[in-house]
Amino acid sequence: MTNPKPESTTLPETEAPSVTARSKRTALELFGLSRAELDAMGEERFEELLAEAFEREVAKRMTHFDVAMDAAKRMIEAGSTDAGLGLLRAAAVNLSNEGVQQRDVSRRFARMLFGPRSERLDGAELRQLFLAFGGQESVFDAAQAEGTTPVIPVPEAPTEPLADVDPPADRASLAAGDAAAPAPAKKKRPNHHGRRPLAASCEILETRVPVPEDERACALCGKDKPCIRHVRHERIDYVAARLVRHVEIREVLACAGCRKDVVTAPRCEPSASRRRIGTGIVADLIVEKCSEAQPLHRERARYQRMGWDAPASTIDSAWRWGTELLVPIADVVRGEILAHDYVCADSTPLTILDSKRPSGRFKGQVWAFVAQGDVAFEFSKSWAADQIVDSFLVCPDGYKQVDDYKGYVSDLEHHGKTVRLVQPERRLGCGMHIRRRFVEAAVARDMRAVRPLELFSQLYAIEADAKARGLSHDERLALRTRSSLPILAKLRDWLDRHLGVLAPKTPLGSAVGYAHQQWVFFKRCFSRGDFEIDNGAPEREIRTIAIGRRNYLFSGSVDAASRLCAAYTLVVGAKRAGIDPFVYVKDVLDKLDGGWTINRVAELTPRRWAAAQSAQ
Repeated sequence: MTNPKPESTTLPETEAPSVTARSKRTALELFGLSRAELDAMGEERFEELLAEAFEREVAKRMTHFDVAMDAAKRMIEAGSTDAGLGLLRAAAVNLSNEGVQQRDVSRRFARMLFGPRSERLDGAELRQLFLAFGGQESVFDAAQAEGTTPVIPVPEAPTEPLADVDPPADRASLAAGDAAAPAPAKKKRPNHHGRRPLAASCEILETRVPVPEDERACALCGKDKPCIRHVRHERIDYVAARLVRHVEIREVLACAGCRKDVVTAPRCEPSASRRRIGTGIVADLIVEKCSEAQPLHRERARYQRMGWDAPASTIDSAWRWGTELLVPIADVVRGEILAHDYVCADSTPLTILDSKRPSGRFKGQVWAFVAQGDVAFEFSKSWAADQIVDSFLVCPDGYKQVDDYKGYVSDLEHHGKTVRLVQPERRLGCGMHIRRRFVEAAVARDMRAVRPLELFSQLYAIEADAKARGLSHDERLALRTRSSLPILAKLRDWLDRHLGVLAPKTPLGSAVGYAHQQWVFFKRCFSRGDFEIDNGAPEREIRTIAIGRRNYLFSGSVDAASRLCAAYTLVVGAKRAGIDPFVYVKDVLDKLDGGWTINRVAELTPRRWAAAQSAQ
């Protein structure tokens, strides 16, 4: 296996390594290829190598089977017929299971390297799925032409009809192309409500165009024509940003007689830091990096194009100064979020440079905490549970919605007590993680996974309807009790009927086992109206970190990573609060640099700042 690339070309990793990076590392180990050879290889050549590897595995399995068959033959010749036949039967079943598993691995491996990243089935896959269950191609083409999704026949008849789903008879008539079956309703195009309005803060430049003088009089009677209305034409344009150099010229007075009394005019804008760079540039650096994923060297290049060739050390110093000022506000935001009764949490890795380590770097973790629409980020030196225990125990009796990370249930020594990050009776599961494994089984052509996916689709349709109608927490709980719990019971019944029947290492067997393991936590999500049925909120916020990490690659130190998390907390929080992050960050920096007292720092959180601006 080749040595890893230098830091500047290392592929960044997400919570689990990206499927492309993981597939390439597996390919390097399986085929003994270099990275350059693998990058230059096409899909056709890769499939040939994959087939060769599969044949080698089959040959190895057959060798094991031949050994078992010889042993069984000797046992039969020795008179132990039942034992010999049992050994032969077990070897055959084992060979069959290993072949199925190897086929599934090969399909998933090829899809991870060359297939789409989305869990959504594309048109070709949906077409094959429809035809595999007895649907007619003409029915599928007609549904696609009308812009609707054809109903996929289910291979097994459910014990009871599903709510809001066509009965099996209607499905059969649709699959048979019955002319009497009603055609699917054509989707109506939503009414166009005009152009989206611009924000009121956008500058308006009006140009009034009068009627020429020779046309202002009536052509029939000669009287002047009064103005009855105006015709408006709007054009949106972009004015490039520019740098402004503020020069303050202070007057100095001196006595011309005794030459002893000299006075200098005071500063117009007193600043505690006396920095040459204004807070506008610092705010621009912070917002561009945390909102637009622009690393500092690209921002420096942009300033060069604008006429300011700033040294890299000046840009780095400005970034450090600004983020250090924001840390106390971010701490307030994180503390308020962690004190909530219901918090969603997830993490993603971030590379940290460290010259003391042999590799010159290590992997830290950026944690995202979401509660009541607010988000906070925190950095830990590793993924170990003891690195983040203080944050999880801010509200030890609160509900935590997390994934299947084993550190959540590990016993830790904390201040002389044995504790856990998440109490089992206060843990909430994630429907997306459960559903994702059934998607992988369906992609591996195990069509038995269609049934649980259909039930998950109904659960998420109910959640989408509740959000679209703007239901309160009590109303959503009532809707879940009335509509979601029966579907949940059918899903559990399907899981119970397949548990122990499927090989545990197959995609569907693994999905069923994982769903059973997480069932108690997942079902608890339906017990309160404010609970979500998945942990998607922090995962979506982590995407901001992942996109930025692909550009700036690493953080220079642990302190730098902590300050980066503080900046992300406030920039993302400002966007969630519906305010311009640049305006917010610049105003906060102006206040803090102007002597804002530490006991009033809670007034500068994004939500409170936005409320104060609205009250003015």
